[in-house]
Amino acid sequence: EKVIDIESGLKFNYEDLKFDINGFSMQFENEIAAIGQLSTIYGLPLRKNVPRSHRTGIETDLSLKLTDNITIENNSTFMNAIIDEYKTEYSGTTVIYKDVTPLITPHVISNTRFNYGTKYFNASLIGKYVSQSYLDNENTVKLPQYFVWDFVLQISAWNQLLDFRVNNITDQRYYTGGYVDATTGGPDYFIQMPLNFVGTLKLRF
Repeated sequence: EKVIDIESGLKFNYEDLKFDINGFSMQFENEIAAIGQLSTIYGLPLRKNVPRSHRTGIETDLSLKLTDNITIENNSTFMNAIIDEYKTEYSGTTVIYKDVTPLITPHVISNTRFNYGTKYFNASLIGKYVSQSYLDNENTVKLPQYFVWDFVLQISAWNQLLDFRVNNITDQRYYTGGYVDATTGGPDYFIQMPLNFVGTLKLRF
């Protein structure tokens, strides 16, 4: 792979507000990209070099302190990714794709955290949004967008830590990956966990 990466950013700090914005343009030669097929042995995505591709976008990072205990944070990426042209073979047939979005490459990823913290107590509500992407080279089979909420509670005292997490609070049915079924031509998704709980206790002596 070869890439030319051009970036430019701006940082803004004013009292309790911090905001960073960064623009980038990445021009690839021979990028190793997924081609929409799975290995027959392990079921892993197959990849190959594509002659030219590019990714351009903006990254933002925001932190706002509302009070001594309450903060709001967000980091987001807005990106347009394009494979200029590549060829692949299905059953001995050559197929040429031009100006397509790479597989599982969403245009928007955004994470937001609402945090309340004291010396011994910290609680966070975390939201994650991922826009739709594609599972095939023709950009017709979609991986749906999703938005999920998680909750994290941490209590620390006497050098001990209790960490309790509630993941996918709203019990959303969502997918973070998948592939196109070779028989039906439709999507097969990798389903993520529904509402679940995780607790961790760290004891130090």
